[in-house]
Amino acid sequence: VLVGNPNNFVKSERVVSESARRQLGDNVLTSDGERHAQLRAALRPWFQSEGLTALAPTFVGCVRRALGEWQARPAIEL
Repeated sequence: VLVGNPNNFVKSERVVSESARRQLGDNVLTSDGERHAQLRAALRPWFQSEGLTALAPTFVGCVRRALGEWQARPAIEL
């Protein structure tokens, strides 16, 4: 839907503003038009099967670390 009809989905001016780019960087979220298309094309391989498979060990490691930190914290009485 987004690829076939991109003009039907316009980002808020606050998201694509210069202020947003200064705070969040020049990326797919804060770009529009041709720049957005360039950034999407650069990221596309990472969202295909081979790219996700290559990133899987990183994802698993991050989740394991987060779980270890979460389980190591004392319980909070509410």
